[in-house]
Amino acid sequence: LGMSKGKFYMEQKMVSGERFAGVTDQYDNLQNNQTYAGSTALSIGYYENGNKYNSDSGSSYGNSYTTGDIIGTAIDVDNGKLYFSKNGTWQNSGVPTSGSTGTGAITLPTSSNSTNVWFFVPSINNGIIQVNYGNGYFGTTAVSSAGTNASGIGIFEYDVPTGFTALSTKGLNL
Repeated sequence: LGMSKGKFYMEQKMVSGERFAGVTDQYDNLQNNQTYAGSTALSIGYYENGNKYNSDSGSSYGNSYTTGDIIGTAIDVDNGKLYFSKNGTWQNSGVPTSGSTGTGAITLPTSSNSTNVWFFVPSINNGIIQVNYGNGYFGTTAVSSAGTNASGIGIFEYDVPTGFTALSTKGLNL
């Protein structure tokens, strides 16, 4: 499912190999044969080494992560902001509820080619991740402690920021 407006959240559990979390614009993904989040101008990736990547250029962002860690991704399409958490702690002092001020946010890239339809793109390189879009499971294992979720849509390991919801048909219609 793609997002052109709204605020959405998802989690991915790192299992093995090289893994990264991110988002991509629909145009970029379809036209530029994107191979991983952060490899192109209209995509952003948060990597195991703690760096964020865009157009294959990396810079310091947050803590590194490894096997067993859960990376949360919150995208605020309305304000053009993106946030990542590691095990429930927002990286870069991020505050997803800060709205247009975007405290600690990564600004979503734009261009004349952008469709402004964004997709979550969990990525691996010879690795395994388990994604929870709100069904309450990582693979076949239920989340161990369901966080709070003000929208009431979806079950996640960690608290969903107020105003954000699961990426689902029900969540898209809020």
